Amino acid sequence: MQCRIADHKVKCIDCGGCYRVLPKHPGAIIPAKDFLKEHVVHVTKHDESRVGVKFDADKPDWSLLPLGAVEEVVKVMSFGAKKYTRGGWKELPNAEDRYLAAMFRHIKAHRSGEEFDDESGLPHLAHAATCLVFLLELRK
Repeated sequence: MQCRIADHKVKCIDCGGCYRVLPKHPGAIIPAKDFLKEHVVHVTKHDESRVGVKFDADKPDWSLLPLGAVEEVVKVMSFGAKKYTRGGWKELPNAEDRYLAAMFRHIKAHRSGEEFDDESGLPHLAHAATCLVFLLELRK
């Protein structure tokens, strides 16, 4: 498959999608597999005269985060906020040792075949992930 470039625009032979290529490749004919994401941006089908460029290739791609798993962590945090205090996890004395211990207790329970925590009814892995999130945040 090749894409033809004219006036800094690319029309894909297979899909017909309209793209603009940054000035690195004007006038070239290049196999589509050789285009780097950093050099190609999508043009909206509604108005092909409007072309946007966003230099975000080196920034974290938040779309990779699995939101279902994050939601389980948020459920554990909501349970904890009701049981204790909202944000109280930040003020826990000896937090690193205590969160590591709690994380391993939840992992052990999971590995022993117990999927859900008796008290919260939420997955042990979500509790373990929450402890790990706390540990990561507290290290900042």
